Amino acid sequence: MDEFGTVTEYKELRPANLYDVAANETWLEDLAREGYRLKGFTGWSGVFVKDEPCECRYRMQPKGKKEKAPPVEQVELYRELGWEY
Repeated sequence: MDEFGTVTEYKELRPANLYDVAANETWLEDLAREGYRLKGFTGWSGVFVKDEPCECRYRMQPKGKKEKAPPVEQVELYRELGWEY
């Protein structure tokens, strides 16, 4: 948030090909430690919002081409396990 209370976004190019899962997960975790929370992806860039620095783990999961998100049941299971999709 800036001095006017507006949420500001930050974009950064992914450090590796999408198929290099370990490099991308580490990159996201490093940015979380710096206080940037992933909002989503656009092309080769991650879109982040400024947040409190935190220690967290990211895990990437493949999805089908037409799938926008995992099934509701799976997201609920993630939540029960303490994960955020």
